[in-house]
Amino acid sequence: MKNKSLCMLISIVFLFLNIISCSKGATPDPIPDDPIITESDILFTKSSQTLGNTRSQGSSIADVDMDNDLDILFSNYVGTCPLWLNNGDGTFTLSDQIFNTQEAHDVALADFNNDSFPDALFICHASPVKLYINNGSGNFTENEQNLGTASGSPQFIYVADVDNDGDNDFLIYYYSAPNRLWLNDGSANFSMVNADIGGDNAKGFEFADFNGDNIPDIFINMRELPNKVLMNDGSGNFIDNGCRLGSGGDATDCIDFDKDGNNDLIISNSGGTTVWLNQNNGESFVSGPTINESALRCGVFDADSDGDFDVVTTNYPNGNKFWLNNGSGSFTSLGQIFGNQQVLSLVYDDIDGDEDVDIVFGQLEGTGGNSIYFNESSIVGIEKKDEGSLNKLNNNYPNPFKRSTKIEFSLSKPSNIILKIYDKDGNNIKNIVKNNLPTGSNHIIWNARNELNRNVCSGIYYYQMISETFTDTKKMIIVD
Repeated sequence: MKNKSLCMLISIVFLFLNIISCSKGATPDPIPDDPIITESDILFTKSSQTLGNTRSQGSSIADVDMDNDLDILFSNYVGTCPLWLNNGDGTFTLSDQIFNTQEAHDVALADFNNDSFPDALFICHASPVKLYINNGSGNFTENEQNLGTASGSPQFIYVADVDNDGDNDFLIYYYSAPNRLWLNDGSANFSMVNADIGGDNAKGFEFADFNGDNIPDIFINMRELPNKVLMNDGSGNFIDNGCRLGSGGDATDCIDFDKDGNNDLIISNSGGTTVWLNQNNGESFVSGPTINESALRCGVFDADSDGDFDVVTTNYPNGNKFWLNNGSGSFTSLGQIFGNQQVLSLVYDDIDGDEDVDIVFGQLEGTGGNSIYFNESSIVGIEKKDEGSLNKLNNNYPNPFKRSTKIEFSLSKPSNIILKIYDKDGNNIKNIVKNNLPTGSNHIIWNARNELNRNVCSGIYYYQMISETFTDTKKMIIVD
């Protein structure tokens, strides 16, 4: 009995001392900070497979055989143009498909006849422009229409629905001939617009919606003159809006870099690489974050899924480098983590089906062969903590999905929220505004097919919820 009383007394004493300790400010276990992405979190591993070893001037990625993985088509200046079919795990089998091309310079995989199957459009230096129609199983038949000749040295293809009629049109940039826009009637029958887009000082183009009307405008990269923007009037007619964004450049890309709903531009020239931020729906652009490295090709995507966009640059002989976005308008170089030399083409998407963005390099012959780098980087979502523990953005369901998905979230107090939808390149394709939502659980049904006034391609997308005190971003996948 005495032992039991003694044990009880000791317990009371320890409890009393613990209370005193806590009242004097004993330090609880620390709450971990939000994750910080460092070099150790960025990891790309090179595939053991080489996808040919010839001069791959261009490349394009799409699910050509409709088996829910991404295949790769190269346009080779030397030799034939190989189609590599994905086995579903990021390894590839060479297709026996033959494309009748000579000195191919660029290729675009896109649906041109509205049957939901990606077709193949080639431009070549020694044969006419050629369109091959996909039957849905990865077998292609040549379209007989004359879409232009090889004279004038065609360089690159740009695809978009420029006249807002629901089908894909294309623009060809020529080195020494007028740059021609071809309008699609919806059945892969094309008519040429008799206008030289950009003129003979043009060096390259980018299609993007700069003024928020869901119709693609054109950025023109000029040789010596200042770069400029042409606004689309909705029918495929382009009007110079007076914007000038530096001069010259070798690599360009469009992306909503600052996540304000406007497509920005990234432009590389001999002085380095600069992000130009879109102001007032394309009325002006201001110089933003810079990278002290010029580039012949650049890729912009969110490598570590932390909500901001990182950059890959290729530039022989400086090497191919990865630039980590620090989230505050600056970049850190992680060096030459891609060992390839003399890269001629660069494309990126989820090659191995693990829901992050991998990279495919097309190279000069004799420099190691075309290669894939798989993204094994840490996956981290951005999240701004606040005082309310109820704030939470859940994973959408179903995911992947074909048409619609349910996005659930919780709020710590009544709030107005914005739900932003981005594609894998960071283009803001939809803003959903909801006002006066109550505390607790809420949800939004997003119908990708009905709510967007255009065709939605399968692939990786991001959804970001923003309230007054909380921001979080997650990934979703749309499949055909």
